[in-house]
Amino acid sequence: MTDTSNQENVTQVKKWLDELAAAKEQIATISEHFDAAIAKLQEQKAQAIGDELPSIEQELTKYIKIETAYVAHSIKGDGLQAVWSNGRTSWDTTALVSLIPEIQDENLKHLFSKCQKTGDPSVSIRVVKKAEKVEEVGSLF
Repeated sequence: MTDTSNQENVTQVKKWLDELAAAKEQIATISEHFDAAIAKLQEQKAQAIGDELPSIEQELTKYIKIETAYVAHSIKGDGLQAVWSNGRTSWDTTALVSLIPEIQDENLKHLFSKCQKTGDPSVSIRVVKKAEKVEEVGSLF
């Protein structure tokens, strides 16, 4: 390559670097404006919600979970449901049997079951899925 060709390449790269710097500067300026607008909206949102609504939500969630755990089954409302789940068992029976085949012996099964741990039941609050409304099609005949 000639010096002229190298110089042209260097000049082109410098031009691109300047364009890139200008684009990055524009992006930063636009981002600052949006970040400021988002911060203002977040502040307005916090003021609109206030302190009382989150504490009401927290208390209701606590009571719903306690009562649902007490009745030991899921309860469905119009928009939300309290889903009750059994506690989970904390061992892999298949792997354990592959290591200690004697576990399958009926006389020993009760001894090994003492090593099985089951967690407490849990309750989660979930959104009720709305069924899609299907229009009935009249008879064609």
